[in-house]
Amino acid sequence: MAEKIFRALSLLAPEGDPAEAATIGSALAIAGQGRVDDAVERLRGAEPSDTISVYLGIMLGRAGREDEAIEILTDLLATGPDPENAALAEGALSEIEAGRAES
Repeated sequence: MAEKIFRALSLLAPEGDPAEAATIGSALAIAGQGRVDDAVERLRGAEPSDTISVYLGIMLGRAGREDEAIEILTDLLATGPDPENAALAEGALSEIEAGRAES
């Protein structure tokens, strides 16, 4: 149900790519149901973009696939993404590193 709502709301978005917004929203809804691996696959199947890469990195981290997450997020940061995506990627990397330090 939440996935359908995200798809519908993305059509009303005045800016940005509605398909990207729908993909991210549905991936977050899927992850919220505890299906993080399915969310990863949803993001992997999307048209590549900096924002998709950030959320893919976040979901990979949540799925326990830290090495893949770090690679995607550091590769993204090396390309000089917009400030919002850079902040999200840096935050996700910090969370992954903090989790590794606790282990």
